[in-house]
Amino acid sequence: MMGVDMFLIDVKATLIQSSINYHRLNTYKHLLNECSLYELIVL
Repeated sequence: MMGVDMFLIDVKATLIQSSINYHRLNTYKHLLNECSLYELIVL
């Protein structure tokens, strides 16, 4: 089994490596598409 590895870039252009463990993949799988960009907003 494999998880998903990704990179996050904040407003200061800081690169952050992130991953979703394969145990949690089903929780987020329907929200993610390969080669897509997403915007995260923290309220």
